[in-house]
Amino acid sequence: MHTLIVFFSILGGISYFGLLGMFFGPLVFAIAITLLEFSLGTNVVMTKDFRTEPELPTAALNRSSDGEAD
Repeated sequence: MHTLIVFFSILGGISYFGLLGMFFGPLVFAIAITLLEFSLGTNVVMTKDFRTEPELPTAALNRSSDGEAD
């Protein structure tokens, strides 16, 4: 999670749970985001989906088996 998200979840946790909110605030937020991502089937927090295969440069696709470019 981003540092600001953790910071604000700690502040919200402290205001709601008291001193234990330092731990429960980020925990509740992480569980809520995980359930939201699971129910929507998307990646809500991160904009890039890292579960896909990385893209190869086009030069790597144009190489023949002997290692020389076509």
